[in-house]
Parts: sequence; C-alpha cells; structure tokens
Amino acid sequence: MPVLTDTLADDIKGLTASVNGLRTDFAGFKGSTETQLKIIVGLARWVAAGFAGGVLTVAVGAGGVIWAASALHSKVEQQGVRLDKVDQRLDQVERRFDRVDQQLGQIIQRLDQVVPKTKAN
Repeated sequence: MPVLTDTLADDIKGLTASVNGLRTDFAGFKGSTETQLKIIVGLARWVAAGFAGGVLTVAVGAGGVIWAASALHSKVEQQGVRLDKVDQRLDQVERRFDRVDQQLGQIIQRLDQVVPKTKAN
C-alpha cells in the first residue's frame, strides 16, 4: 500500500508539471498579445499621422481660401470705387450733352428767325 507521502509527492510532481505547462502557455499568450499590441499601436500611429496630415491640409487650404477671399474683397472694393468715378464722369458727359442740346436748340430758333421758311411746291 502506498504511503501518504509517496502519493503526496506524486501529486506535487503532477502539480509542478501542470504549473510549468501553464507558465509556458502564459508566456506564449503574452508574446502573441505583445506582438498584436505592437501591430495595433503601429497602425494607430499611421492613422494618427494620416489624420494629422489631413487636418494640416484642411487648415492650410482654409488659410488659402481666406487669403483669396480677402484679396477678392479688396479688388471688389477697388472696382466699386472705379465704378463710382465712371458714374460721375458719365453724369458730367450727360450734362455737357444737355448743354450742347440747349445751345443747338437756341441756334435753330435763331436760324428760324433769320432765314425765312420756304414752302416746297
């Protein structure tokens, strides 16, 4: 009949072998987990870099649009000033034409008084 210490020793040896197997399995699991984590962190870095690049591109593009809008606004204001000047000149020319028309009317009236009207037969 086996002695209790012998049975206990066999159980301890079995338990030690099981714990060693668990350590090996855990080491393999830990290694694969670290590898997968490194892959995920690497992908996250690529995604973050791409996102940062996209944000930078949008910011630079927005700055360009703002600059172009400012330049356009300035040109529109400048054209507005020029348009006002052209409108004033046009008004001056119109007044001159009105004066010339009045003077021509006066000349025609004087000619009518000086030159007798003839009837065509």
